[in-house]
Parts: sequence; C-alpha cells; structure tokens
Amino acid sequence: MLQQKLDEANRTAKWRRIQALGALAGAAIFVGLFVSGVIKLDFSILGEDPVSGEIASTAPSSTEPAATTIAAPEPSQVPSPEAPPTNIGAPSVAPTQQPPQPAEMASSQEPAVNTEELRQRFKTDLGTFEDSISPIVEAPGFKQWDPAGFNEIQSKKDAAISAFSTANYAPALAKIEAATTQATSLIAQRDTEFEAAIKAAAEHLETDDFEQGSIEIAKALRIMPSSQDAIDLKTKIDSLPEVLAAVEKAAIARTENNLELELEHLAAAMELDPDRPGVSERHAEVAGQLKEERFATLIERGLNSIERRDLEGAQASLKTARTIFPSKSELKLFATRIESLRKELAAERFIAEAVEASKKDDWVTAEKLFKDAGKVLPDNKDATDGALLASTINGYDLELTRHLQAPDRLSSSNVSEIVTDLIANAEVYSAFSPSLAKQTAALKTLQAAYSSPVHITVLSDGETKVTVRGVGIVGNNKVKVIQLKPGKYKFEGARPGFQSKIIDLEVAPGAESLSVTVVCDERI
Repeated sequence: MLQQKLDEANRTAKWRRIQALGALAGAAIFVGLFVSGVIKLDFSILGEDPVSGEIASTAPSSTEPAATTIAAPEPSQVPSPEAPPTNIGAPSVAPTQQPPQPAEMASSQEPAVNTEELRQRFKTDLGTFEDSISPIVEAPGFKQWDPAGFNEIQSKKDAAISAFSTANYAPALAKIEAATTQATSLIAQRDTEFEAAIKAAAEHLETDDFEQGSIEIAKALRIMPSSQDAIDLKTKIDSLPEVLAAVEKAAIARTENNLELELEHLAAAMELDPDRPGVSERHAEVAGQLKEERFATLIERGLNSIERRDLEGAQASLKTARTIFPSKSELKLFATRIESLRKELAAERFIAEAVEASKKDDWVTAEKLFKDAGKVLPDNKDATDGALLASTINGYDLELTRHLQAPDRLSSSNVSEIVTDLIANAEVYSAFSPSLAKQTAALKTLQAAYSSPVHITVLSDGETKVTVRGVGIVGNNKVKVIQLKPGKYKFEGARPGFQSKIIDLEVAPGAESLSVTVVCDERI
C-alpha cells in the first residue's frame, strides 16, 4: 500500500514538473524578447508609473506608438529557455546596454536543491517509520494511552505523504522527521510508564499486597495490553490470594508436624506461583525428609522380613527403597542380607528335596540335591553330610551290582575276599537304604553259595588222562569224585595216539552233585 502511494505521488510529481518546465520556458522566451526590446509594454494604462510612482500621461508619445509593437527577433536574440522568468511585467524602457547573456543570468541564482536526493531520503525515512514506528504506535493500547499524541503522529505522517505526492519533497521530509521524532519521544515515555507500572506491580507482589499489585498491573496492561510479561505477572497477582491461603495451610501443617499435608499445600502454592520465594525450597526440604523417612521405613520393614525369612517381602522392600535412593550405602548391606537369606532358603529347599528323595531310596537324586545345596552354601553341614552319605551308599550299591552281575568271579578266593569286605562295609549303610540292604544280602548269599564245594564225579576209560584247567589233575581213572566250587570249568582229556577232548562244565551254586565223562576215543 505504501509503495502504491509513493508510485502514484511520483507520477503526479513528474507530470507537474513537466508542466512547470513548459511554463518556465515560455516565460523565459517572453522575458528575453522584452529585455531585447522586441516586445514593449505600455504601463500608462495603469495610471501610474511603476518606477516613479507618478501618474502616467495618457497621451500617446510622439516618439513611440501607443500600442505594443512586436517585431520578429533575430535568432541570436532569443534567450535560452533555461533562464528563469525574471522581471515579468516590468515597464517598457529602452535598453541602454546589451542584455545579459544566459550564463550571466544563471550565475546570479543560488545553487538548485537536489530534488531526487530529497525524494529518496523521504522514501527511506518513511520506510523506516513504517517498519519501526508504526507497529508500535498502531499496536493495541498506544492510542488508548495517548489519543492526542497518536492523532498528531498519524496527521504528520499523512501530511508528509500528501506533500510527497505533490512533489514537495523538502516539506514532506521535514514532516516525516517530525512524526518520527514525536513518535520516538512518546514511545520512550510510554515504555517508561509501563516499566514503572510493571516494577511497582512486581514489588507489591513480593510484599503480598494484592490490591495495590492489581492496580499497578491493570495500569501496565492499559499501556501494553499484549505484553506477555504483564499478562504473566497479572496471572501471578490474580492467584496471590490462593497462594497465600495455601502457604498458610502449609504453615499450620508444619506446626502439627504433618509433613505429608504440608507437602500437599506447598505443592498447591507452587502450582499457582512456581517462583514464590521460599516455597520451592521448603517443598524440596519436606520432600527430602519424607523420602528419608520412607526409605528408613522400607529398610526396617525389609530387615523384619529377613528375620521372618520372608524373602519376597524383603526383596520388595529393597526394590522400592532403590527407587527412592539408588546409591544409599544402607542398600548394599541390606542387599547382602537378602542374598544370604536367598542362599539359605535355596540350600534348605535342596536339602529338603534331597531328604525326600532319600526317603524314597532315590539316593542318586538325593546326592545331586545335597551337592546343589553345597554349591549354594559350601559351609552347610547338612548339605555336606548328606552329600557324603548319599555318595557312599551309591558307591556301595554300584559295587554290589557289579559283583552280582558277574557271580562266577566269586569262586575266586581273591574276589571272595574283596566281596567279604564290601559286604561288611555295605551292611553299615544298609539301614539308610533298603535297596542297598537287599543288594548286600543277595551278594552275601551268592558268596556263600559260591564258597560251598559241589561233588563232581569224573568218569573215563582209565586210559585217558583227565585234568581240570586252572584247577588240577584228575588222573587216569575210570571213576573219581572231586569237589569244585560253583563256577565254569573245562575238563580236558589226553591219550597218546588219540585226539584230545575238552568238556565244559558249569557248576551251579547250591547243586548237590554232578558228573562228567571225559574219554579220548578218536585216533589221530
């Protein structure tokens, strides 16, 4: 809009300059013709000599005509159109000297003002005014604060633009400068009054003077209705009664040593006015005290849970306590106590399960559980003793099973001695394991059976020499009775000129008597 106005004014000014130059040129030609004597004017008709002031004679002069005579001038006598229109309307006087030349006429004038410079300066100053001054002057509140000043500034600006539109650049520049000066002064005055009102309102807020604070902040908002600082300050002042009530309730709760209620009222005051001195500090202090008390309560509760061997309760207390003070030194000791309880309970659970397994004569499972308990609590005597007992029983059970699965070895005296010791040791633990007692009795019975010799009747032809491998020689007998312990034996017969013969005989434990025939009857 401003640029359109300036462009329109510029076009109007150019047209008027063209008209002025045309008029100036015509006047210059007329003056030149008049000065050179080509044109003569008779002022007698005016009734007074313009030079002497006397009444001019109305009779025509005998030497010059009554009418003006215009003669065609020589080309060299026409003055330059640049010359200003001077002496228009002067009396016709015969020249006594040569007319001045155009250069001499120009030198007698003052230097011309740079019109374009004035025009550009105005445009610059008006642009600065519109950018920096108008937004402030035309903002809400300025006109209400000083209507007369607002109107004067606007009038000066409008007058400046009007003068510019008629190509009166110097007056236009002066008027826009005057508008800028006045506006700057009023803005400074307005700012001073606003700052004073804001300061006074803030001071009354600090002293809890609601009434005076409301008056001062209302004054500030009348000056600058859109000031965010003033709006924020008004919010605080408006909430002052509620803040004071909350602070008073907090003070009463403090005297009653009700920290939780005091904290609640302090929080309400902070929500209304976060910057109120002393409230946030006291809030932090009370919150800290409550946290300390809650932390101590949780630690005490957790220790009581440990005493009751309530692992879940102790762990819950520890977890909550860590959310309050994650790095408190008490937490480390508390956590150590909880870990010890956890290990004790785990070991007790393993031991209890091991005992249940031993009652079911499942000593393999019992041994594993006792050892698991020992891993958790290496110094637990029940775990250590239980693991040793289970391991011993399982060891004897394994040895007994191995001998029962190879009973023929019991016929060996060396093996029999080993089994005798094994049975004696295993019988000590048979009371703890029915299966071990059964295994021990079975091996003991088997050992006894393998220790009792059986009568074996050896039959031959009297020519065959009979031997029992690994035992001894029977000889060349047709009938011979020998005694052998239960087991597997090989009877071998040999006779010169005949093929040797081997007969296998298994002597079962508990057998009463057996017979075997060994005869070499196949010639070589």
